[in-house]
Amino acid sequence: MNMKTTEKGTKKFTKKEKLQIIAEAKKNGVKVTLEKYALYPGTFYYWRKKLIVYGEEGLEHKRVKSIVVENIIMLKRIDNRILKILFFRSIKIPKIYKLIC
Repeated sequence: MNMKTTEKGTKKFTKKEKLQIIAEAKKNGVKVTLEKYALYPGTFYYWRKKLIVYGEEGLEHKRVKSIVVENIIMLKRIDNRILKILFFRSIKIPKIYKLIC
């Protein structure tokens, strides 16, 4: 496996390499595989979660800008859901009934 290492010492893995590491961990065990590639457990489980949630596309290296935009869109969806829930919880049937009658 030919992983790239930056000047800072950060390792960069391709999508294919990440998939191979996840498959190897499933076969040989997580601890052994992480030691072999000198990976932090958090990195491995982050990759695995991305694979489960988003499929193989989730393992693609994304630019920070695209991740920020993705997070903003997600937060707006969550905010809208929370606002709807709070709105419907704040309305009570007797209040509406009094307004109508």
